[in-house]
Amino acid sequence: NYRYFDEVLQDPSFLYDINDHFTIISSEKLSHSDILVLTDLEHTMSEEEITTIKDFHENNGSIILLTSFLPYYNPDTYNKLISLLNLPIDLTNQTPLIDYVDNGRDRETNVPSLDDESFSWDENSPFFNDVDNLPTLDGTAFTGNLSDPTIVHYLKYGSEFLVAGIEPENKGKILVLGSEKWLSTSFLSKNSGQTFISSILTWLKPERPSTNLAVNFNTSSVEIALYSSQVKDYPFSLTFENGTIVSGYEIVYNSLLGFNYLNLTLNGSSLGNIKINFETSEFIKPLYINFTNPSIFPV
Repeated sequence: NYRYFDEVLQDPSFLYDINDHFTIISSEKLSHSDILVLTDLEHTMSEEEITTIKDFHENNGSIILLTSFLPYYNPDTYNKLISLLNLPIDLTNQTPLIDYVDNGRDRETNVPSLDDESFSWDENSPFFNDVDNLPTLDGTAFTGNLSDPTIVHYLKYGSEFLVAGIEPENKGKILVLGSEKWLSTSFLSKNSGQTFISSILTWLKPERPSTNLAVNFNTSSVEIALYSSQVKDYPFSLTFENGTIVSGYEIVYNSLLGFNYLNLTLNGSSLGNIKINFETSEFIKPLYINFTNPSIFPV
């Protein structure tokens, strides 16, 4: 069901990791990501994985948490995440929106009839603008505190939530989905589904400040690699310790490497402090900058 979602996220303007119960969540993988999609958390996460997710969230990383199969999985992992991330939702008593019946070979489904009049949502939410029809729902509804100011977008069925967009202060945004159908091929391949996924990804994408790097080194060569959120070349200038500014440099996107790379040779073996100024308002996350004796710090 996530194949189409995966294709949508191939858009180079989004950096992402999709983790299921076969994938170990590592800080190395998340260091290049803006959005973490957590699905089908069937097995217990390690403490290291939990800590990695917490650090990712506190560093303004956004998360999509899918809770569809909670009645059939151990809820401990979900509850630990909710507690750690301090989310204003409760998964203790979920309402199944679909019954799975094991027939010995596979799970058959029994979808209850849902009354459209029982749905309600935030009229100011961009998630549901131009979404003409909701997907066929399954999974679970969950409870939450609508008076909590961090819940900024929602869709409810009766008194329970099917979608909750949570925006904590100074942390990444979190989208909790009670139904896997929001991410299914049958929904996302339709105009309504494309509109929905585009809206939530635009909302989830972190707003990061522009970043310069100040560099102290004693070598004539500097190696720069950048992992940005766009496939394009980046111009930059150098500010030397004596105040001289040299512009006209560009770090070019390398399609073979999949990131921007430059090996820059400068005249002189003792250049003191040099500031690298990227001429963009976009947040740029360095993969590495390699010197003989580097001292790198943000400014």
